[in-house]
Amino acid sequence: MTAHYRADLQLPAFLSDVQTMLASETLAGAHHVATGLAGDQAQQLMQQAGSAFAGGIALASWLAFGLALVAILIAWHTLRLPKIQPAESH
Repeated sequence: MTAHYRADLQLPAFLSDVQTMLASETLAGAHHVATGLAGDQAQQLMQQAGSAFAGGIALASWLAFGLALVAILIAWHTLRLPKIQPAESH
């Protein structure tokens, strides 16, 4: 999720090097940087950071869904009840 956040984050050009480093680490870091910016700049930064974070959450959710589906399929194939055959009559 962090890798996706960092890769997807489009930081505004007006940030200093230190602000860029902090904002690119985590959503909390971007929020911390935004508290020291003017209203429009803070909103722009948080919009970009929120979008990147939401993308990371979506990716992690789809991966979790896929892994859960694989686990369900494995369990279904390995834990099936044995077929009961009718008793033969003599």
